[in-house]
Order: sequence, then C-alpha cells, then structure tokens
Amino acid sequence: MARSPGALPRKIFAGTHTKTIDAKGRVSVPPDFRAQFDSPEQGLFVMRTVTGDKALDVFEPEAFSGFVSNSEQVFSSEAMDSAIAIFGSAQKLRLDREGRIVLPAEFTEFAEIEDEAYFMGLGRHFQIWEPSRGRAKLQEAHRKTSLNPGSISLPLVGTGGKAS
Repeated sequence: MARSPGALPRKIFAGTHTKTIDAKGRVSVPPDFRAQFDSPEQGLFVMRTVTGDKALDVFEPEAFSGFVSNSEQVFSSEAMDSAIAIFGSAQKLRLDREGRIVLPAEFTEFAEIEDEAYFMGLGRHFQIWEPSRGRAKLQEAHRKTSLNPGSISLPLVGTGGKAS
C-alpha cells in the first residue's frame, strides 16, 4: 500500500536504551522498539555491521529482505563481497514472550558486549552496541553534524528538503 505524501512512516526506531543482559544471556529489546514490530513472532535478523564499527545491525524480516533483491541484481565481485558480508554474518533470532533475544557468542564477541547492551534507533532499523562505545559513537555523530550542519542529508517527509 502506497503512503500518501506527507504521511508519517509506519514505524520509526528512535532513541537509545541501555539494557542488562541476564545470567542466561538474554537481553530485552526496548519496549519502544518492540511496539514498532509488525510481526514479532517472525523474529529479527541480526548481523555484524558492515561499516567497520563494532556494532550489530538489527532488521525485521521485511526490511532485511530488501537486501536479497538488491544482491540478486548484480553479479560482480563487489556485489558478492557485500552478499557474503550481509548474509554470511546474519542470523535470525526469536523473541521470547517477554520480548527478549539471546545474542549468539559470535555477535557479543564481535561487538565486545558483556553485561549490558546499548540499543540505538536508526529510523528503519536499529543497532546494538557495547554501551560506552555506542555513547561515544552518538557523541561523535553529534560533533560531526554540528561542525558541518550542511552534511545532514536525511530527507524530511513531505518537504523534499534536507534536515537542518
């Protein structure tokens, strides 16, 4: 179904949340984020971020499926590297009844997450960080955009312009 011009997106993952990882390795996805899920029973796709940061990218199945159609369009070594980086590291995780997930050891080791996880909303998806590293990344982003406000290029819904 097409969205009408000026209508707000169905979902927005926004804000930051720090959550404790319990003794069984479970961490609760923030309620604000869970409220945005279309079908929590379908789980979430989690992968190592491909930006070079030690963080995890988290997508709902519908959003993650966009990578599939993009990866099938080009047969080049760069496209194959991207497909390997995305699909080779991704895992589908299930949420339990309380909205918790268990992050596999390979993910917690990669992102250096131990006792707490820092959830950062990024609009259509979110990331999970080690808390001090996630807060530092947020501060770095604020610093970079305040030094160069013209670099903010997210389109504003219904305006066709840039955020300022």
